[in-house]
Amino acid sequence: LPDVWAKTSPTNIVGSLAEVLQRALSLDFVYVHAHREEGATLEAVRTNRQGLPSQTAQSFRQTLSPWLKSDALGVHSISNPCGSGPVRLIVLSLGHGAHGFVAGGSARPDFPTETEQLLLRVGANQAEIVLERKWADEALRESQQRLQATYYCAPVGIAETSPEGKFVKVNEELCRTLGYNQDELLQRSIEDVTHAEDCSLDIDLHRQLIAGEIPSYQLEKRFVRKDGSIVWTEIRRSAVRDAEGAPLYTIGALRDITERKRAQDALREAKGELENRVRERTADLQRAIDKQKEAEAVLRQHQQELQSLAG
Repeated sequence: LPDVWAKTSPTNIVGSLAEVLQRALSLDFVYVHAHREEGATLEAVRTNRQGLPSQTAQSFRQTLSPWLKSDALGVHSISNPCGSGPVRLIVLSLGHGAHGFVAGGSARPDFPTETEQLLLRVGANQAEIVLERKWADEALRESQQRLQATYYCAPVGIAETSPEGKFVKVNEELCRTLGYNQDELLQRSIEDVTHAEDCSLDIDLHRQLIAGEIPSYQLEKRFVRKDGSIVWTEIRRSAVRDAEGAPLYTIGALRDITERKRAQDALREAKGELENRVRERTADLQRAIDKQKEAEAVLRQHQQELQSLAG
């Protein structure tokens, strides 16, 4: 069964388990309930009666709910949920009890025999193993899809680079920022697209990161776009390593800060211009003061000369 179940869905696994156990053991019914921490509950019921309505699984769950508990595992005597008279009910955990239950019922007074209990447990354990693997694969696939969606739709540029500094994976925002398409960037390295004046610092920090000398780094640097224009960016980069600590690749996130840099330059220019004007006005004012002092000195001298003549 595990080989067959490996190729089908969790819903079909639950239904198949119920059907195989009911037919192999000739039971009045088998009910299987399985669930994962995040996701829909799966349930199936197979009975020795034909033409049961599709809502039977739900009605069985409601009928058997007092016994579908971890503290109610074992054998019980209950009213037959799909017929008349009493039946012997056995409830087993699906695997280790973390993912549901398997319930089988029979009107035979000797049910369940040791062999029947063993077969029920083996079936439940096998199903749990396959379901766990299936759910783990689904969770991994969903996680990868979310990560991929986040990666490619992120509002910041993201790049994975080899230990040698070659681009190995880039997102659309990085391509837009640098003006290259994805294939073009994957043929280039960090050094190929970095402004010459900023290249040595980034390359040296990247080397330290790969060597394990620093855990990560952040810097502002200039890239040269495909059209030759300059774009200022802020970069944060860290390394991904294997279980032995060897570097696999680095991952960096960057955002375009060109407008911020232009605003800073404009502010710096405006500040410099204002300071120049203040210096010029101060110099003009000082010259005016000096001239006034000169005029006052000349006036005092004339006054002294007039006083001398009058005396």
